[in-house]
Amino acid sequence: MAAKRNEKLGRQLNKDLSQLFLKNKHEWFNGEFITISDVQVTPDLSIAKVYVSLYNADKKEAILHSLESKNYLIRRGLAKIVKNAMKKVPELRFKEDKSLEVLNKLDDLLDKVRKED
Repeated sequence: MAAKRNEKLGRQLNKDLSQLFLKNKHEWFNGEFITISDVQVTPDLSIAKVYVSLYNADKKEAILHSLESKNYLIRRGLAKIVKNAMKKVPELRFKEDKSLEVLNKLDDLLDKVRKED
C-alpha cells in the first residue's frame, strides 16, 4: 500500500516539477530544455530523487549545478503548488538520467552488428 502511495506521489511531483520548470525555464535555466524522466520518493517521504534528462551535452554539468544551486527556489515553488496536498515537501536530489545515452549506445551497437552481417 505504501509503495503505491510513493509511486502516486512521485508521478504527481513529476507533473508539478515539470510545470514549474517550464514556467521558469528562462529565468532559472537560461532557456535550456530539461525533462524530468522520473521521481522516486523514499518510503518516509523525506527525499525525492528527481531524474532529469539533459539534451544539451555540452552544458550538462552546468545545468546540474544550476539545479542544485536553485534547489531552494525549486522546492519553494513546488511547495506553493502542493500546499494543500502535502504537509512537507521532500528534499529534492537531482540526478542525471542516463537511460537515453544507454539506449543510443545500444542502437549504435545494433547498427554495427547489422552492418557486419
